[in-house]
Amino acid sequence: MPLSLNDSEFQFVTELCKYAKKHKSEFAAKGQEIYLLRNLSRGKGVGFAEASNFHPDFILWVVEGEKQYITFIEPHGMHNEKADNDKVKFCRRVKDIEKRLGDPNVILNSYIISPTPYQGILWMPKPLKTVLEEQDHILFMEDGGESYLPKMFSSLTSHVAYHSILQNAVVFAD
Repeated sequence: MPLSLNDSEFQFVTELCKYAKKHKSEFAAKGQEIYLLRNLSRGKGVGFAEASNFHPDFILWVVEGEKQYITFIEPHGMHNEKADNDKVKFCRRVKDIEKRLGDPNVILNSYIISPTPYQGILWMPKPLKTVLEEQDHILFMEDGGESYLPKMFSSLTSHVAYHSILQNAVVFAD
């Protein structure tokens, strides 16, 4: 049985459903099918040992012909987080996992969808909002689904590769 949704998770799912319905013909024209899966909790769902056993709340699966765009999504407040948080760094680490898979038809991404407004980020120095969005894959709910969701969907299919060096990374699922 899936866990109940907290406020930010519910907001994300609601905005995604609304966005997908509104843009259904655009997705269909691209031959894309969209699936959203609720990940199981720690120890039972998809988790990543190299990211402090990070279990993202959702897995967004976009299928386009032979390509599969698998995106791990975490609606998560950023007020108390630091720039070196494993959830923040995971958007780069997941590209290393993608490379190790060696399948050009599987594209992995990770996003934090933050209910914390941009002004609530306390990092010093504070990166520009566009840097957080494009490099750290942190999108802000304050902008509304019609703002942050197109950014996410367009970057999923752009094949932007991030490079980082990881040793002995392990992916596991129960």
